[in-house]
Amino acid sequence: MRAMHGETSLAKLYRDFGDRWEIEQLPRGTQWIAVLRESGGDYVRMVAAHDVHALRFRADRRSC
Repeated sequence: MRAMHGETSLAKLYRDFGDRWEIEQLPRGTQWIAVLRESGGDYVRMVAAHDVHALRFRADRRSC
């Protein structure tokens, strides 16, 4: 049941932020990272977290 919950959370994260943020899990599966690139390319915003829920919180706070 936990895996299903995680997949649902990941799908929601991609749905809510995937159009603006590049989201991926780092190779060893220990961290998640999201990158937001401004249209001019002069500004890059990055957030990292141990799990999808924390990444969602951090991306949401930095999207403003």
